[in-house]
Amino acid sequence: MNPVPLPESRPQEPASAKDVAAGLATDAKEQTARIAAEAKNQLGSVVDNQRQQAAANIGQFAGAFLQAAHGLDESGQSTLARSALSVAQKADDLSRYVRDKDLGAVVEDVTSVARRNPVLYLGAALAGGLLLARFLKSSERRMEPSPVDELAYAGEEV
Repeated sequence: MNPVPLPESRPQEPASAKDVAAGLATDAKEQTARIAAEAKNQLGSVVDNQRQQAAANIGQFAGAFLQAAHGLDESGQSTLARSALSVAQKADDLSRYVRDKDLGAVVEDVTSVARRNPVLYLGAALAGGLLLARFLKSSERRMEPSPVDELAYAGEEV
């Protein structure tokens, strides 16, 4: 009987530091890609919620102008009523646009308009900034004491 030759068994060589480092780098890249994808999904969800909120707010603005247009029309101010109705329609169109388009399409459209009409874009940015500043200024808490507070501070009973 002839003995069956056994396959040569070589002892495993320990992995080199270079191989270990390459493996760790690959693992780190994969984990970074997973974390980035998760962050992108979460950010997309937040942006989508904000976009829907903005569309709802613009829709409310359009509704307010529509009511104003009806009130102006009933009071005989048809010229102002037409202007308010036009603003309401444009705001409603904007609301639908913001609600139906994704962020990438909106950014692409704004960029396209800015390249074609830079003066219009800068004017709109300035007007938007002024409106935002006015809104923020009007909504900040008043720090002035009321007459009741002044009387109480002076020691008089209120």
